Amino acid sequence: MEPKKHPLGIKLFSNSLIEQSKFFNTKFEHEIKANIDNFQAGIPLEDYFRNSLRNILPEMFEVTKGYIIDKCEMTCGELDIIIYNKNLAPLIKPPSTPDSIRKYIPYESVYCIIEVKQTLELGILDKDSNLKDKPTGSLWDIFSKISTFKKLNRQSNEYYSKNKNFSVESDKPLNYPLAFAFCYQIKESDSDKLLNEFSHSFKSIGKKLSPDGICINNFGFIGPGIHQEKFTFSFSAESNSVSFLKLNEFSFGYFFRKLWNYLSNTVLLPPNLIDDYGGKTDLNDEKPKMILIDDLKSVFNEQLPTTPH
Repeated sequence: MEPKKHPLGIKLFSNSLIEQSKFFNTKFEHEIKANIDNFQAGIPLEDYFRNSLRNILPEMFEVTKGYIIDKCEMTCGELDIIIYNKNLAPLIKPPSTPDSIRKYIPYESVYCIIEVKQTLELGILDKDSNLKDKPTGSLWDIFSKISTFKKLNRQSNEYYSKNKNFSVESDKPLNYPLAFAFCYQIKESDSDKLLNEFSHSFKSIGKKLSPDGICINNFGFIGPGIHQEKFTFSFSAESNSVSFLKLNEFSFGYFFRKLWNYLSNTVLLPPNLIDDYGGKTDLNDEKPKMILIDDLKSVFNEQLPTTPH
């Protein structure tokens, strides 16, 4: 018996991502209708997206919600989606219950974060394309949250590869933390306005603190260095440009390929829990009390009960 060609072939995976995008739309429309009278505190759209990523990605990539803390004791607050390596190190603080989000993950274990928004709203620039005194809108929220995340501190693999005490056994030693956003819809479907606001914020904050891309489901993808099919990371000196791609139903598929390209090229190194995360015991310069083994043996023998003959 000979193998036969699948009728969909290489389109099989692309089609599954398109179906996933349709699922997001269906859930979004359903939740909007169900929440029309605002009886609920919020729409669980981030839960749908988180569970979908969890089902698509291999188990080695843990997808969760929670907090990240770095070796300088800094955190960036609660995050919608954290993709991390749960086998690399223990949690700094495990959740009190399986459903609790109060878990703290060491920064070194994190691959990527994703902020999820119901609607992408503009509001950073005024009508003359100048930065507002008080920027508004979910695009500004995305930039603010992601820039705070990227200000956390961890050593790059480049540091370890130059340090004689460490070795990075990989031809792809990349551990730069990426940050994306996923939006179910956009309020103003004007790609020029979106590109203008994203570019202005990107130049103001700097590429190292900016989002590495925003996916708007069934609309498009915007981010730095995406004018070529090859994925260019925003911290690279190759490009300072920002591009928008009108992708419609292929938007989520494009985003997922970018995400996977990064995840599959990342090598994380475990945190130093002893020196960096409070693992050392503070002895306050006191000398530890010692007892010689021979003395201990004699004390132990004296305390032994007499065995009757």
